[in-house]
Amino acid sequence: MTSSTVDDVEPMARTPWLIRTSGTIALLGVIGAALLGAFGTRTAEASATQDGWTVSVRHAAVARAGLDVPVTITVHRAGGFNDDVVVAVTSDYLRILDQQSTGPEPAEQTRDASWTYLTFTPPDGDTLTIDIEAYVRALHHTDAAGTVAVVTPDGNFVAPVSIRTRLIP
Repeated sequence: MTSSTVDDVEPMARTPWLIRTSGTIALLGVIGAALLGAFGTRTAEASATQDGWTVSVRHAAVARAGLDVPVTITVHRAGGFNDDVVVAVTSDYLRILDQQSTGPEPAEQTRDASWTYLTFTPPDGDTLTIDIEAYVRALHHTDAAGTVAVVTPDGNFVAPVSIRTRLIP
């Protein structure tokens, strides 16, 4: 009769191994997604055409507080511009942004209860491209939606483009 010290040892359960393996795979998935840019700023582009005006807006579709966000507004009018170009942006959308600079600089910038108006001298050619360098203000965690449009000399808003930025924590 041989006696062994392992006769009464029960086989190890697979549960701890499954938990460790699942946790490792989940962690590697999060790291991989971060390396591929899944948690950074994502951009979108929207445009509208009306009465000979075309407005295109490239903006952040998804962003985080503190990150740089692109806002590029392109206004096109076949035949060029005869008067100053007034671009209106809803002020609610701009409230989430801390603007660093606008290029080209607007000749005038005004605001009312709902809109911010950027007035530019007529550019050469038939396209005006406006780059707004900004980042999402700290402590902003609610989505922002807005509209960008051209204001004609007679006060009409043409080619309105709806934009939306979803903020993630």
